[in-house]
Amino acid sequence: MAVTTELGDGSTTLFWEDRWLMRQRLKELAPLIHSMIPTRIANRRMVLDALTDSRWVHDIHGVISWQS
Repeated sequence: MAVTTELGDGSTTLFWEDRWLMRQRLKELAPLIHSMIPTRIANRRMVLDALTDSRWVHDIHGVISWQS
């Protein structure tokens, strides 16, 4: 069964875990980035908060590198 979230103002939608962007979770869209998010943050960060001042960027722990 597929479950989608109506975003509204983003105060009740989890940024990293809910299907709010193109009906997908960010884990599906950006799995390498998602793997760098601590679980405790992924389970608490709401879309409204994440998009305020680009706070979602600070959720990423580790070094992002480009591999070809």
